[in-house]
Amino acid sequence: MKQRKYTLPRHTNLAKQSSRTGAFLIDVAVFGVFLIAFLFGCFRLILNPVAEPYKKELETEQVNSHLRYRDENGDPQIIPTESSYEEYRNVISSYYINYLTGNVTEPGTGSRLANEKIKNDDGVEVSKSEYYTIPWFNRTVLKIVADDPEQDSSCLFTYEKVDGVYDKTKFGIPKDATKVKAEDINKHMQDAYLNAYINHFNKLSYIVDLSNKSSFIYSLEFVLSGLLAGICTYIIIPIIIKKGRTVGKLVFKLSLANSDGYKMDNKQLIMRIVPLVVVLASFLIPLWSDIFLVVLIPLIIFLVSFALAMASPKKASLHDFVARTIVIDDRTSIIFENEIEEEDYLIKEDNLEVEIKEAGDGEEPEISYEK
Repeated sequence: MKQRKYTLPRHTNLAKQSSRTGAFLIDVAVFGVFLIAFLFGCFRLILNPVAEPYKKELETEQVNSHLRYRDENGDPQIIPTESSYEEYRNVISSYYINYLTGNVTEPGTGSRLANEKIKNDDGVEVSKSEYYTIPWFNRTVLKIVADDPEQDSSCLFTYEKVDGVYDKTKFGIPKDATKVKAEDINKHMQDAYLNAYINHFNKLSYIVDLSNKSSFIYSLEFVLSGLLAGICTYIIIPIIIKKGRTVGKLVFKLSLANSDGYKMDNKQLIMRIVPLVVVLASFLIPLWSDIFLVVLIPLIIFLVSFALAMASPKKASLHDFVARTIVIDDRTSIIFENEIEEEDYLIKEDNLEVEIKEAGDGEEPEISYEK
């Protein structure tokens, strides 16, 4: 009788999903240990000195802007939430009226962009010192918009009175405490302060540039550490243990074979980490430019891999499809080198005799197996 044909070799049994999941969790833990070791033991020592100047320069600008202050350790901190209206007003007026315009007493503490042009409300380009004025501050930050501030119930503030007349060139002050609650005033100024820091300072072009440079170095540090951790976890250890077994696969007695059920080679082992490399590379996408992609790419890869493992006949995840491998149960499977080795094994196992009928010119001989 002719030999039966199998989708996979007769002695190749796919691993159970529960075992694969257990092995995966162990391997993630091993990967995490390597990641931390490389992150803090290697690249932190190499790349930190590169990122440190950008970090220090950014901290200096944060303090120079008056939006932050240095604590007892010299680290920049945001203004405490319990600060008073006067403290908040001084902070944000210093930022707009002094830092951004360069109107500072100490050289080098003003914004580097102070001399750049900016469009005013009429669309005309003016210098920042002409744009960020006290009237602009009163109107835009303190929201004093009416000609007679006391008649505008929507405003928390009024102009300063000089000789009984409102002086719109001076900083606004809060209205009569009987009309406006103190906590409302403080909350308004706190919001104005936070908006200044989040929406204005962090979008200044050279602040963005400093943040980008330091963040890229830290992202590169994570990616390189993750790449080496992946190589150790999914390539070096399986080569040492043999049969493509990671630590997790060794614990759950699983092995790897090629998609036909025969012995795989080390090239396929390397190809299995391609999806991991793509996930790691996504962390080099600047968070500040497209955080959506940073989250979306790993999520898509994970969902596709999970769906393939559930739906494919051979329970192959995305990395199995890329490398053309399968995960098998090592306890009940035999990994043959090739079809010839498998045939020899099956002939002996089934007590078959090989009968070869010679063919004519140009034809293949016919091989059959008889009891």
